[in-house]
Amino acid sequence: AGTTYTWGIPPANPWITGTSAQSNVSAPISQTLVNLSNTQQSISYTISPMSSAGCPGLDFQLDININPTPVIPAQSITICGGNNALLSLSNNQPTTILPNATTFSWNIPTNTANISGASAGTALPNFQQTLMNGINSTQTITYSVTPTAGLCSGTAFNVDITVDPTPVVSNVNQTICSGSPFSITPTSSIIPAGTTYSWPAPTAPTTLTTFGSGTAQSIISGTLSNSTNNDQTAVYNVTPTSPQGCPGALFTATINVHPTPIVANLTSTICSGQTFNVIPNNNPVTNIIPSNINYTWSTPTGTGFTGGALQSNPVTSISQTLNNTTVDPVTATYLVTPSTTFSCQGAAFNVVVTMRMSA
Repeated sequence: AGTTYTWGIPPANPWITGTSAQSNVSAPISQTLVNLSNTQQSISYTISPMSSAGCPGLDFQLDININPTPVIPAQSITICGGNNALLSLSNNQPTTILPNATTFSWNIPTNTANISGASAGTALPNFQQTLMNGINSTQTITYSVTPTAGLCSGTAFNVDITVDPTPVVSNVNQTICSGSPFSITPTSSIIPAGTTYSWPAPTAPTTLTTFGSGTAQSIISGTLSNSTNNDQTAVYNVTPTSPQGCPGALFTATINVHPTPIVANLTSTICSGQTFNVIPNNNPVTNIIPSNINYTWSTPTGTGFTGGALQSNPVTSISQTLNNTTVDPVTATYLVTPSTTFSCQGAAFNVVVTMRMSA
C-alpha cells in the first residue's frame, strides 16, 4: 500500500503525442496518448516502483497499444438535385485520420424543408445521400456524422450538402402557321432562373423543313415550313440545364404546323354579264390549298367594266358577275388574299378575268 511510480519519457514514436515523465505518482499509472496515424501504434514505458517506506522495487516495462481514432474535419459536397452525394475521404495526417474499416453514423438533419431524400445511417462504410431540391433556388442541408473505427469513436463532424436545383419541365405544345417562327418559354414548378435548353433536330415528316437544332438557348425556338395542305407535327426532345450545370430530364416540345396557303396567279375568261367562279386546286408544285381555305379581295383594277367589288368577308371561292361596257375585250385584275380558318394567311395572288363582249 502506498507504492508510487516513476518513469521517464519513453523511446520516441513520431505518431504518438501526450507522453511525459512522472515522479512518485500513485496508482493508477495513466497518461492520455494520441495516435496521429491511421494504424495501431505502440510505445513502451520503463517504470520504477517505490514502496511507501522508500524501498525501490525492480523496474518493469509497460507496453501500450494505441488504436487509431478517426479524425475528420468538416466536409462540404455540392450536387445537382436527384444525384448522389458521396463523401470521399483519404488520410492526411494529422488533419484527417481514417483508419481501415471506419464506419459512419448520422441522423436525419432538421433543416430539410425543401429537400427530400434525407435518411439516417448507422455504422455504414460510406456516407452518402441522394437528395432532391424541391424549389428553384440552391438549398443546403447539414449532417452531423460520427466516425467509428472498431471500438474507437471519433468526434462528430459536419457534412454540408449544397443541392443545386435540377430543372423539371413539363411537355409543351404550340401551334403555328407554316413559315412562321415558334417560340416557347417553358413554365413549370422547378425552372431555375437562367435555365437553358438544347435539342437535336426533331422527329418530323420530310414535308416539314428548316427545323434545325439548338444548343444552350434561353428559349425553344425555330421556324418550320409545311409543304403540304394538311397539318404536320414536329416533336423536339429538349434537355433543360440549370445555370449551375444540372441537366434535367428530357421533355418534348410538340409543334403542330398548319399549312399556309400558296396560290399561283390565275386567269378566267367570261362573256359580259356572266359570273366567273375560280376555285384554286391543290398542286404540290405551285399551290398549297388547305381544305379550310378562304379568300378576300380588294376592288378589282381595270377599266371598261362594271360589277367588280370589294370582298372583305372570307368566302370559299372567287366569284363575281362582271359586265363589259365596251365593244372590245377588257380585263379586271383582282388581288386576292388566301387564309385559313386557323388565321394562316398566304401571300396575295392575282386573278385576271377577261370579259368578251356578248354578241
